[in-house]
Formats: sequence, structure tokens, C-alpha cells
Amino acid sequence: MNDDKDTVNYMDSINKASRKRRRKPSFWEHYGILVIGAAVLAVIALAVARPNPETFTKEFFNGCGKGYADVMGIIIAAGVFAAGLREAGLIDVFVQSLKESNEIARWGGSIGPFIMGVITGSGDAATLAFNETVTPHAEDFGMSIQGLGGLAFLAGAAGRTASPLAGVTILVSGIAMVSPIEVIKRTALPMLAATIVCALIMV
Repeated sequence: MNDDKDTVNYMDSINKASRKRRRKPSFWEHYGILVIGAAVLAVIALAVARPNPETFTKEFFNGCGKGYADVMGIIIAAGVFAAGLREAGLIDVFVQSLKESNEIARWGGSIGPFIMGVITGSGDAATLAFNETVTPHAEDFGMSIQGLGGLAFLAGAAGRTASPLAGVTILVSGIAMVSPIEVIKRTALPMLAATIVCALIMV
């Protein structure tokens, strides 16, 4: 009987200790580093803007707005493009062709999203369009949904990196004051090679 009481008391003490360890973290434990980092950045921004704060503020918000407009415009256009492909029936034709051969599916699942990423400038739009319409049929091609979906995700991201229309390419080329084509000359071949390697090893 005493042994049972000792066991119960022991379990109670463990539960109390566990509840203490699981206490809700305070605000500073969660966000302290972020707050300190933001304060440091604010001080640096004030030091930089001190000679001409009005011009600095205008240029800052002009840059933010231009970057947001470029990126959002491309993503919206890519979404419309993908919806157009679906409505035109091209996605259905693509799925049927992939069903004919595992090799066709392998390259269609990699080169397809890659090309869509290059054309639209959005890896997300290309990948979402592909995974929403084609990937659910992966088992019909002799593949797993996870494998084909992961391949499409990586290929779409590689296509975006190799696209002169990608928002990040436009922003980087603007900062460097060069044409987006000059940036793509240095990224297109590595991204194509990466896509081919992924197609060979992932499915």
C-alpha cells in the first residue's frame, strides 16, 4: 500500500515538474532578438538618413513599391497563364501523354515545370499549376506523388532562377544596373543541369 502511495506521489511530482517546464514563454523569450535587431537597424537607418532624411524616405518607399509591383504583377500574370492552360485543355493532353511512358513522365515532370518557370518567371505558379493538375495522377505513371511533386517543385524553382522575367532577377539586375539577360547568362545552364540531375535521381 505504501509503495502505491509512493508511486502516485512520484508521478505527481513528475507531472508538476513537467508543467513548470512547459510554461508559456514570455514575449522577450520569443521576440527579444527580433526587437533588438529592429532597434539596431533603426539606429543605422537614422545614421544613414541624417544628411537628407526626406530624400532617403522617398527613395526607400519608392523602391519598396516598385519591387512589390514587379513581383506581384508577375505572379498574377503567371497564375492567369496557368489557368488559361488548364481551360484550353492543354493540361489534360499533357497528362495523357505522360501516362504513355515512365520516361516521358520523368522528363515531363522536370522539364515541363522548368520551362513554365522560365516562361512565367514564377516557380510557384509553375509548380502549383503542375502539382494541382498533373501530380495527383503520379501513380498512373508508375511514380509516387511525393517524388513527382518534389521534382516539379525543384524544377519550377530552377526555371524561375533561369528566367529573365523573375521578380528576383529584375530586382537584382536593377541593383547591379545590368540587363536581366546578363544575369541569366550566369544562371541558366547551371539550373538546367540541376533539373536534369534531379530528374535522373528523384524518380
